[in-house]
Order: sequence, then C-alpha cells, then structure tokens
Amino acid sequence: MERPILRIYNRKDGRIEGRFIKGYDNTGKTLYGAVYGKNEEEVKFKHNLILSEGTSFTPKEDYKITVYQWIEQELERRRSRIKASTSCIYERYLKNHIKPAFSETELYKFNEDKLQNFINEKLDEGLSVRTVQSIFIFIKSSMAEAVEKQLIKDLFKRIYIPKVRNKDMRVFTEFEQKRIESLISSRQSPHDIGVLLCLYTGIRIGELCGLKWEDIDLESQMMHIRRTVQRLKTEDGAKNKTKITYLPPKTEASHRSIPLPLFLNNILIECKERNCGQYVMMDGDKIIEPRNLQYNFKKILEQAEVADANYHAIRHTFATRALENGFDAKTLSEILGHSSPTITLTKYAHSLYEHKKRKMEFLGTLYRQPIVGNMVNPVVNQL
Repeated sequence: MERPILRIYNRKDGRIEGRFIKGYDNTGKTLYGAVYGKNEEEVKFKHNLILSEGTSFTPKEDYKITVYQWIEQELERRRSRIKASTSCIYERYLKNHIKPAFSETELYKFNEDKLQNFINEKLDEGLSVRTVQSIFIFIKSSMAEAVEKQLIKDLFKRIYIPKVRNKDMRVFTEFEQKRIESLISSRQSPHDIGVLLCLYTGIRIGELCGLKWEDIDLESQMMHIRRTVQRLKTEDGAKNKTKITYLPPKTEASHRSIPLPLFLNNILIECKERNCGQYVMMDGDKIIEPRNLQYNFKKILEQAEVADANYHAIRHTFATRALENGFDAKTLSEILGHSSPTITLTKYAHSLYEHKKRKMEFLGTLYRQPIVGNMVNPVVNQL
C-alpha cells in the first residue's frame, strides 16, 4: 500500500499542521486527516504513529508518548516470550536507569545525542561496561518496532560504548584444588559434596541446586541437567520480595547429560542413602539455595587457607583441568553446556596456551636425540 503523502503547512497560531489523505467515503470523496505540532519533526512523528497503528482517526493535539513509556509497553508485550530472570533484569533497567533519564523525553525527540549522553552518564556513574552494554541492547531491541514504523530514526549504529575488558578468570591452582579436596573429602555435608560435584562435572551453581535424585542414574553413572534455581522478584511486585524459582537450564545446550567419574558416583550412592529428600542439595528437609552455597563455600576456602573466590571459579577450574588433561573442545563444550566449541575455546584460551606450551616443550626434547639403529626414537610415539 502506498504511503499517504503528508503536506506541511505553517498555521497563523504558530503551530505546524500536517494534512494527509486518510481514505475515501462510499461516494469516492476524499477524506483528509490532520496532525499538529510545535515543529515539523513532531508532526511527522504523529503522522507515522497513525500509520503504524493502522487507525483512521486524528489523534488529540496533546497526544504524547515518552521513550520510557514506549519501552515499558514493549517489555509488557514481550514478557511472555522472555525468561523470568531476564524480565527481572529488564525491570531493574527500566526503574533504575531508563525511567529517570527518559520519563519526560517524547519519543519523536529521541536521537543519537540523547542516547550517547545517557550511555556516557551511566559509565561516569561507575556502571560496568558490560552492564551499560546490556542496557543499550535492551533499549535497542525495544525500539526495533519504532524504527521499523519510522517513528524514530535508526539512531543505534553510531553509538559508542567501550569494549568489555575481560577480567582475569579465577582458576584454582592444582595445589589449591588439592587443599580444598583434602579438607572436604572426609566430610559428608551436602555443601562439601556439592563442591566435589562441581569440581568434577563443571555444572553451574543454579544447576547444582536444581539437581534431583531422579536426574542421576547411579547404575549407568550418568547425570542429567534439567533445571536451574534462581531467586527472583515475586510476581506481585512487592518491594524487596523474592522467592526461589525453578527454571529451565540457561540455554537449549544446557540441557545435557554428563558421565560421572566412578569415585564421584560412589560418593553419591553413599549420600543418597543418608538423604531421603527429593533434591541432592538439601539440609535436613530444606533445599539449599545458591546464596547459601556461596556463603558456605567462602568458609571452606577460609578453612583450607585458599584465596577468596566465588562459586563460579569451581566451574572455571573444571574446564581448565579438563583442557590441561587433553579434553577435546567439542567434548568439553557439551559437558559445560556451551552452544558451540568456539565459545569454550574463546573462554578458556589461557588453558590451551599452557597445554600448547607443554606440548611444544615436549617436542623440543627431540632435538639432538640419538638414533638407535634404524628405529625412530621412542619419544616420538608419546606425542
């Protein structure tokens, strides 16, 4: 359908009027519509809004929608298609950042300068680059329809955000790992068994908390990851009210099956005999949630005299040990629940470097090795 032509006029009262053909009556007579504004930009915005809504009425002259209102409406429209945890994050962005900045900014006035200034202010306030990038992506995705319907220009292409500098990944050294294992190996607390389980399977803390006994096949030594646990804001929106929520794993690739080492399988058999609950991580009749595991892990590190780290360092340690001991990227990627081996290789490149270095040093031992008869030096067969 051809886009109606908008003709712009200057009115005597100082306003700008935009007139367009909005249709025809039964006799074929042309019906005109009109929009008004303080300037040509506002008039064009209101005209585009009428076309985007597919309406045939002329909006009130004081009709306004702000950037904040538009993003809020988009979040409501998309809520059923996004994860509950993601929805909670977006709500925080709306309340803490977008509403204070754009609650009075009319949508048609939203431009590159306003968005770039917003980005700069957030960085100056001390927000991490990763968080600012996440807010920017949320705004951009929320504005996709506004851009498509020509309510605003595509103002996202030239916005500058610094690149994220990856922090040094905390990985326990072999010595630190042995200190931790030495401390917890003789104990039978679910917290201690949880640490061992993560050290030798690489599962995430939320996946550990969501693990049921029915997910572990002790006969075939196989563990199945089917859910994760997070503490999220309650649906009624009450202030500071949260609840434990059981969710599907992080991504489709996170639905996975992991073979269990024999020693770990035997520990779980003993643990199951003592634990009559539905979940593996239970303290009496109560489920252990991620923040409790995190708190207890800090105490384990203190007792083992190992430098502080968060629970996710256990997963990094598993991945690093696996690569150091010759795991191929595809196998490790599937065990970790990554969507592709590329993610694994990128994330744990430091481990590959150490692995390559040792292999190259080993290859260097061939230099000037004596030849025994016509036989190739046996060291070659060890590469």
